Amino acid sequence: MFNFPQPCEQYYSDSYASVTVVGILEKGIPWDLPYRCPGIGWNPHSKAYTILMRISSGGQVIELPLSCFIKEFTCVSPDEFKRNQENRFSMLQIITDDPILQIWREKNIHHYPDEKITVIRNIPVGHSWRDISRPEPDISYRNYL
Repeated sequence: MFNFPQPCEQYYSDSYASVTVVGILEKGIPWDLPYRCPGIGWNPHSKAYTILMRISSGGQVIELPLSCFIKEFTCVSPDEFKRNQENRFSMLQIITDDPILQIWREKNIHHYPDEKITVIRNIPVGHSWRDISRPEPDISYRNYL
């Protein structure tokens, strides 16, 4: 289930010698849904997901699309404690306490979409032939003259 990059895991690729994962973002906001709802499925190749990583040699923090990261980077040694579903609450605490992720959250929180509130309206429906009004006959005295 938790077979995705975990915070503080070491990765390497051809272009970068070594990087450390800071966290996964969804539209710039730290993404913790797999830890809150472990049974939910998600597509890591969606454009909304990015990964925040720190380059070990320079200390620079960069953001990269998650699908590119999964294709190009290889994990040095997976952290089995963090990948275990039973430890998901401790991972939520790590994500909540990380100062870099909190800075990223503050910077991008205004991009987060507002909650959509559905408005219930009375929509006119088609009328049956029985509902069609007929003109009332004129029963005035002039009809009888």
